[in-house]
Order: sequence, then C-alpha cells, then structure tokens
Amino acid sequence: MNRCCSYLIALSIFFVLGCGPMRVDPIIEIDTSETAFVVPLEGDSADQGKFDSVALYEEKKIAAKRIVIPQRRRKTGRMPWSYEWIPTVRVIRVNRAPKTAHWTDTNAICVESKDSINFCVGVDITAEIAEEDASTFLFNYGEKDLGKAIGTNVRSFAVGILSREFGNRNIDTEEASDHEAAPTDASGRILLGCKEDKARVSQILVEETRAHFAEKGITITNMGLTGGLEFKDESIQEAINRTFVAVQAAETAEADLEVATNEARAATERAKGEADAAKEFARAAEARKSQARLSIETAQVDIQRMEAEARLKMAEKWDGKLPATIMPADSPMLTTMGLTAATP
Repeated sequence: MNRCCSYLIALSIFFVLGCGPMRVDPIIEIDTSETAFVVPLEGDSADQGKFDSVALYEEKKIAAKRIVIPQRRRKTGRMPWSYEWIPTVRVIRVNRAPKTAHWTDTNAICVESKDSINFCVGVDITAEIAEEDASTFLFNYGEKDLGKAIGTNVRSFAVGILSREFGNRNIDTEEASDHEAAPTDASGRILLGCKEDKARVSQILVEETRAHFAEKGITITNMGLTGGLEFKDESIQEAINRTFVAVQAAETAEADLEVATNEARAATERAKGEADAAKEFARAAEARKSQARLSIETAQVDIQRMEAEARLKMAEKWDGKLPATIMPADSPMLTTMGLTAATP
C-alpha cells in the first residue's frame, strides 16, 4: 500500500510540473545584407536610459548570422503550471541593401520659380547603408526601412533644396547688358534661368543631400534630376514647345547655311586650283615649245657646222688639179651615186 501511494504521489508531481509549456528558445537568421543588434529587454533602468546613443548601439552589434534568443519563465497564475517563457533580449535588424526611388510623373517634385511659374521636375536616387554606419542609422531612424527613410526624410530634404534653388531663378535667363545686372547667389555666382541652370541645381542637390545624410548613416550613391521641366500650365508648356521647335528649325537652317557656305568655299577653292593648274600647264606647254624650237635651231647650227667642216677638209685635200674625166650630166653613174651634175 505504501508503494502504491508513493507511485501515485510521484505521478501527481510529474503531472503537475509537466503541464507547463516547454521552453523552446527562438532562433533568428540574419541575412548577409543585414546588421543585427541584440538589445537587452530587462536590467537596470539606469542602464536602459544610457542605451540611447550610437556608441552603445555599436557595442550591441554582433557578427553572428544565427542568434538564439534566451528566455526566462514568468508566472501567469497560482497553479504550478501557470507560467510562460518570455525573451530577455530583442534582436533589431538593419537592412543595408541598396534602395532606389524614382520621383517622376505624378510623384515628381513640384516647385515654383522666381517669376511665380509652377513646374515639376523628376529625381532619381539610389542609397544604401554602409556596415560601419548601421549603428548611426539605427540611432537616427530606429527600425525604419531604408526605402521609407528615402521616401520621407530624403525626399523632404530634396524638396527644400530644389525650392530654394529654383525659387531664386526665373524660368529663362534674364536679359542684361552686362553680368553686373544678372542675379547672383550667396557665393557670388551668376544665376541663370531654371532651364539653363538645371545642371548646376542638380549638382547642388547631390552635394548637399549626400553630405547631410552621410551624418545620418545613409550613403547616397546616385542622385540627379531626370527629364525636363514639366509645367503645370499647359499653355506655358505649349509655348515652350513651339519656341523649341522654332529654335530647332533656326538652328537647322543655320547649319544648312553653314554647310552650303562650306561647299561653295570648297568649290571656289577647287575652281581656283583648277585655274592655277591650267595656267601652270599653259606655261609648261610654252616652255616645251620654246625648248623644241631651241633644239631645232641647235640642230641646224650643228648641221651648218658639220657642212663647213666637211668643205674645209675637202679644200685641205684638193691638190689644185681638175678631174681628168668629166661625166656627162645625165650619166647613169651619177644617178646611181645619188649626185646630179650641174647644168652649164
């Protein structure tokens, strides 16, 4: 009987103690593009108040890619099995992967020029969080997603810059006889119109946005204005389009005129070259004729000289006697010899 009672008591204790929930510590996997921070949920309240700083976030950053969450048992009732397991730490993950936003069309940034003309301009931006800046980002934005931080904080900052820069400029460059009459910014640079100065405004936007958010833990890798200025007033846009078409037509006509002028100049140069070549050829032909005449005259002189030399030799060899035999003028022998007797 005693043995049976012992078994019953042991079974009752096991049943009572075994009815509570079993402890299973959760496991969290950290992606390669994430940085994890293990934040204690319990402890001295004074230490909890000190945790709100970048340095302490940096201390709680871990490199492990698999984190086991420790737990403790908390009573939920009077019965032995009335309890639950609660975590003693919390894992905060910062996704550092690059995010891109396109603020165009209906989502474009709309501003107003100095001469009170409303227009919108598109902006493209890509940003990421460097590993060493994860603590800074967490301190400034908490668990906010990077994409949401770009869509709210960065966009708001960009709107302020574009409103300031375009608000200091008229739509078109002001006509001025000299640079002293043109408007300038705080650094003394001459301000052109919104259309002409778009590249400079884009550069200012990138430089200031990148510098500001680098201190907040966000790295701006790419940013710039995209597309043209889209005016809310359709009549203004139509007028600008007509002006653009007219300017393009004028530039095309000017280009065609320049091409025609160059072709005419080239034709003139070719004609001049051909005329010079013809004159040179004529001078060369005349020189050749003169050389030919000189050659003929030289040959005639040589022939006369040779004949004179032949007569001289004949005179030197003549002994003063007349020939003993004189052939008749029509002698066949003279004909054969190629000579013709002189007619008395």
